[in-house]
Formats: sequence, structure tokens, C-alpha cells
Amino acid sequence: MESWRDVKKDDVVAATESALARTSGLAVNLSCLETISGDRRRHHIIRATATFADGSAERIIIKVTRSKDYDPKVDNALQKFGLLREWTSTALLKPWADTGMRVSQFLGGDVDLGLMITRDLGADVTSLVGPLMGDKPSEAHEAILAYARALGDLHARTAGCEDSYNDIVRATFPHNGAKTDHLAALTRSMDTVQRALGGTFDKAELLAIAEKLNRSGRWQTLVHGDLCPDNVLFRDGHAFLIDFESGQPGHALLDAAYLRMGFPTCWCAGRLPMDVAKDAETAYLSALRMSDDIDDTGYRRELAHICAAHMLKRTAGLLEEALVADQDWGIASIRERILWWLTSSSLIMEDAKVLPGLQALVDSWIVDLKCRWVSSTMLGYYPAFETARLRDASPRD
Repeated sequence: MESWRDVKKDDVVAATESALARTSGLAVNLSCLETISGDRRRHHIIRATATFADGSAERIIIKVTRSKDYDPKVDNALQKFGLLREWTSTALLKPWADTGMRVSQFLGGDVDLGLMITRDLGADVTSLVGPLMGDKPSEAHEAILAYARALGDLHARTAGCEDSYNDIVRATFPHNGAKTDHLAALTRSMDTVQRALGGTFDKAELLAIAEKLNRSGRWQTLVHGDLCPDNVLFRDGHAFLIDFESGQPGHALLDAAYLRMGFPTCWCAGRLPMDVAKDAETAYLSALRMSDDIDDTGYRRELAHICAAHMLKRTAGLLEEALVADQDWGIASIRERILWWLTSSSLIMEDAKVLPGLQALVDSWIVDLKCRWVSSTMLGYYPAFETARLRDASPRD
């Protein structure tokens, strides 16, 4: 079992009161503390009430890292510690969150202790998990559209945000280190899968994918990076995006690709019917306010490259253990996920008529793995959309 550092309650209270006093200019008293995270979580997550000297009070969420080696002054601190990425992302979003944008609202924190504070959305909020795991397709459909609109709004407001993001990093914890070398990362992933499953690939196609990630142009936004159903909360019918631990500037479709790829980083993974995914993409592009500038063909071509990047990274990370034995991860197995990542990326490459060499290679991997994993099926639909199986049926299933 992983060991965690000991964080004393008195230190958390003192640091939180001090941080809120700095940002508000008022003395603060903390009360009604309630830990809402489990013992195995990477962070302590605490709900509390902050009462200010003027008599006002506010419900807050305190997140404290439990990492034993936490140190914001080490090289590459931003890459090592999710709390620092969340700090930077929510600090970037604060001006919009303060005026109604539906994301985590940053209130302050203590970098040295590894503690940050956001406004509490309330104990009675629900998440996207409920509609997807329920039995009402129309409710799940509407929830997915709200998700897509919130994501499009996030990306619209943060277009071209890299300089502002880096300003916050330099001012708060200037040990950011080098940027990701996307071509090197894609090559490592390809090599891992190729060693296991064989085949040859076109290096020019891999370079084309890396170029999309390195030079995202008008697609450069703040990327959430882990938009799982339980990171999407609903209050008064509106979707709120929380938990930006993987947040950083990048290609917007790294987030939007989740709609096609079954939410690849999530314990609660599942497929959406194609008509629901397409409706969500339309809602996303409308909220992104780029729909007049991008035709359907251009969007699909861009999406195909980003889905291919996801597929290579996710498959490489889990393939070795999946070849030995299958394991459950949340509501789906590793093999089910890999088969869907390969299939969904092949489908979008075929549809967009791009990366033909990679598509052919991926199709050969699918055939190979189906022969090896004769009892495995692809990732299933979310329960709310189970009836879509007949509607979406194809030879690939």
C-alpha cells in the first residue's frame, strides 16, 4: 500500500484561514470541517465553512496533497504534482469563474503546504455519472449536451492562453521545466505497441500527428485533460467542470475526443451512440464559437489526428499487462477499452480519409487482438444508451 505524508488538521486550518485573509483582506474563522475523500485518495478533500470578519460566510472546498515527496521548488514541479497544475489552471480561470463561468472557482491557497481552496458547489450536486449509468436515454442525452456546451465555453474563453498560463507559473512556482516533445512521446508509444503487435508505420504520418499537437494554432486552449463523468457536476441544470489536475495549454480536441473514444482516462468509461456523439460535437462547436469557421470535413480531419494520438498513448500504457491477463478498471476491463480505442480511432480515420497507413496498421492490430482475446468484447455503451446497440451495429462490433 502506498504511504502518504502526514498532514495535521491544525496546519490545514491555519493555512486556509491565512490564505483567505490575504485574498479577502478580512480575518477568517474556519468551522464545520468535514473530510469527504477516502483514505486511498492522493489528496485530502475537506468541506468547510469560512466566516469572515464582516459576518459573511462561505462554503469552501480545501484540497491538500498527500504526496510524500511534494516539493513545489523541485525541477519540473508542475509536471510532477497535479495540485500545482490544478492551481495554475483554476487561477487562470478565476476572472471568468468570478463572473459566472461554470468551472472550479479558485479562492487561494498555500503553495508550500500544497493546499488550494475553491468555492463549494454544494453537497447536493450530482455528476454526469448518474444520467449515464441510469435508464433514461433522453436525460443522459441532455446531460451530454450540457457537458459539451460547458467544454466548448471553457475552450472558447481560454483560446491562446499559453502566455497567460506561463505568467502564472513563473509568478507562483517557476520550476516548470521543458515542454512536452510530442513526436518523441508518440514514437515511444508506437514502438511499444509495434513491438507487441508488429507491423510497420509511416513516420510521416506520426510527424503529422505531432505537428497537430505542437502547433495547435486556433485550437490551442486550456485542456482539462481528465474530463471524466465524475469531474462534471450539475447544479440547477447547468454543467460545472471541476478537478483540473491534468490541466495545461494544448489542443482543444484532446478533451473533445472523449466523446468518440469512450472517456479513456475514466473509471466510468463507456460508449456513446454515434448520433449522441455527433449532437454533442455540434453543441461543442457552437459553444466554441468556431462553427462558422470550420466545416465538417475540417473538424473530422483534425479530430482523427487527435484520436490517433490518444489511441497510441492509452494503448501503449496498458497493452503489456493486457497481453498477459485482463483486469477490471472501473466498470470496464482493460482489454475492452483497448479494443474500443483502436476501433474508434480507425473509424474516425476512415471517415475523415486521413492517416491511411496508420489506419491499416490499427486494423491489423484489431484482428490480431480479437484472435488472442476471443472472449473479450469492445467497450460497451453506457447503461442509459444500451438500446443503441442495434442502431449503431456494424461489422466492427
